[in-house]
Amino acid sequence: MRKRSFCKWLLVAVCSFSLAFSGASGTPVRAQDAGAVTLRNVFPKVDEMQTNSFRFQAAAGLVTISAPDVAVGQYLSVRVENATTHDIVHDELLGKDEPGVEDPVSPSTTFKLASPGAYNLLVSNIYLGETGSATVNVSISGTGLTVPDTQVPELTMRSFPIGEVITKPFDLAPNVSSNVPSAKLHIYLDGELHSETALSAGTHSAIFNPAAFEDGFHELTVTASRPNSANETVLFGSFFSAVRQSFQDVRQTHWAYGNIEILHELGMITGFQGKYEPDKASSRAEYATLLANYFFTPEDIAAAPVKGPFADINTKEGHWAAKMINLLAENDLISGSVNEQGQTVFRPNDTISRAEAATMVGNILGFSQEDITGQNTSFSDFAKVPSWAKPSVLVMNQYGYLKGVNNNGLYYFNPFDKLSKAEGATILAKVLGY
Repeated sequence: MRKRSFCKWLLVAVCSFSLAFSGASGTPVRAQDAGAVTLRNVFPKVDEMQTNSFRFQAAAGLVTISAPDVAVGQYLSVRVENATTHDIVHDELLGKDEPGVEDPVSPSTTFKLASPGAYNLLVSNIYLGETGSATVNVSISGTGLTVPDTQVPELTMRSFPIGEVITKPFDLAPNVSSNVPSAKLHIYLDGELHSETALSAGTHSAIFNPAAFEDGFHELTVTASRPNSANETVLFGSFFSAVRQSFQDVRQTHWAYGNIEILHELGMITGFQGKYEPDKASSRAEYATLLANYFFTPEDIAAAPVKGPFADINTKEGHWAAKMINLLAENDLISGSVNEQGQTVFRPNDTISRAEAATMVGNILGFSQEDITGQNTSFSDFAKVPSWAKPSVLVMNQYGYLKGVNNNGLYYFNPFDKLSKAEGATILAKVLGY
């Protein structure tokens, strides 16, 4: 039997932002006689986090929610919350699995409402790496069910490409669009209301000045509602701002500025005496430390042994990176080499080659010889890559973690060149999805 494997980041992200600001004022739309009502859900960009909120009233009793036309491999998060308290009363994943999946997801769910009242049905698309748009009809039925409005505005906003770093003010409002010209917008920064405007205003704006808030990751939320409707479309986005450089020698003009700032924000790099030395060749110990900070928790590192399999780490004086190196070795992620005296050594102070760095990352990600079967690489010098590094180099190139050096339209990996600290930070940032 096969198990399903997909990303659930949308569920976490959506649940982390309360819809307590939901609701619209004005004359209520006439409720429909709803034995079963179809709610149309349009997701203009399936790679954006979007939740559609539909208001309904129901008596106590059973409620059924289904997505009868959901495609194979498509999944929706459906949640029902109390419209007043915003407490979640039901939370389910709807979808359709391929044949043979263990514990298949159902396209429908039935639950019991303990009390009558007003509720919000929250429908979110689960992003699985696809692109484009999607339209999914969701049906809801129940005892005494009425749905005042069966539609939500279609909504799009400016996206922030992975790895983009915001350093200057930007206006979000002109980059928000909807199929409802009269839609009312609420724009939130990190859960706090930033601006309130209407698309029809013509001069609407929502200027964000990154100098006015702390550097780091920030959450954007945009809601759109039609006049006289309690329904809402909610878009979630995020961006990374870095106005104040963390290191004296890494300015905004440096090609790896964003990647270095992101890893510094995540606590993976610290530098020394206010400097990072981005163009310096990385030592094997420095790169091992970077990867250990990615793969292990601070608690893991603190509990790691100071003695390990490497003779040049188990010295009387010790080594500043001993715990990180030994932890990687303990988990079979690095192996070292044998010197002339027959000792296993790591050579921590030697510079690391690009092939060695790729292999270290590949070991952590679990790449093997099997992963290169039928795969191709864009590197013109792939034949020069050592056999022990080929699986990692090839697969990391396929995933976009390694791009190589462009020379007259041909890309070269240069496996034996030294890896700079900036290059090492960039590889890890790409592995992390930035």
